[in-house]
Amino acid sequence: MQVGLRRHGVAVWCSTMILQRIVISLVGLLGLVAVPASAAPLDVRFDKFNEVTPAGGKIKNESMRTLMREISFALGPRSSGPWASQGSLGVDFAYELGVSGAHSTEDYWKKAVEKPSDTLTSHMMRFRKGLPQSLQFGANLGHLADSSLYSAGFELQGALMDGFKAIPDIGFRVGLNGIFGNSHLENFFNVFGDFGISKSFGIGGLLALQPWGSYSAAWTYFKPLAEKIIPDERTMQEITPKYTYELTLAQRASFGVRVVMARFQFGVEITRSFTDSLNLFTTRIGAVF
Repeated sequence: MQVGLRRHGVAVWCSTMILQRIVISLVGLLGLVAVPASAAPLDVRFDKFNEVTPAGGKIKNESMRTLMREISFALGPRSSGPWASQGSLGVDFAYELGVSGAHSTEDYWKKAVEKPSDTLTSHMMRFRKGLPQSLQFGANLGHLADSSLYSAGFELQGALMDGFKAIPDIGFRVGLNGIFGNSHLENFFNVFGDFGISKSFGIGGLLALQPWGSYSAAWTYFKPLAEKIIPDERTMQEITPKYTYELTLAQRASFGVRVVMARFQFGVEITRSFTDSLNLFTTRIGAVF
């Protein structure tokens, strides 16, 4: 009896410490959002995507779409699983560290940022709350390191097959992330939908091992801010580019696993973008209730 109480006390203490770390990280992230920052190495500009022609300026739209897909990949949807519902009282807090690749040697990265990088590192705080009818609502707040970009979004996840012993859990997720902080962007959003499968395995009555896999379709929607630029030294003529709203699709697949012990959770996931041939590695640490 005393051993059980001690184990319970240790679990509660660990959960409390994890929550304190999460709250401190979230407050720090919110503080960063509130502090105005000067241009960072990965802050994107769009003036160099305009070419001078006899008829005026010509915008390289395809290069911009590829660039913005890579950025939204780093700050977009992640950690889709597991797909089982948490119940109407379930709560999930987590900090996630993401590291994605980037085609930094491509011309569009050299045009867009001061110092292109082979990797894009992002930090994200996530919250998910269980709802009735095998649904759960989620929200997130993220930041792309070495940039002025932040993200805030929400998601709705549902379980189509949930809680059967012999059948894996099957679910879906839809969501929207708004990305902001760059003064050269008028709008920047990421809309996504996932469909996946997962299964929870109990080990020794002490922990749960929860692997999952999913397919995702993500649409990046953006519009640069129209700013006057000087195309060359010969004419010194100011041209205001006529940008339009751009929408581009990326198809992705994810595989991950989460370990839950008492109230503590730890997970890893790899996401592959087939559209851009890039990988995103995500590590999650947090608490579940």
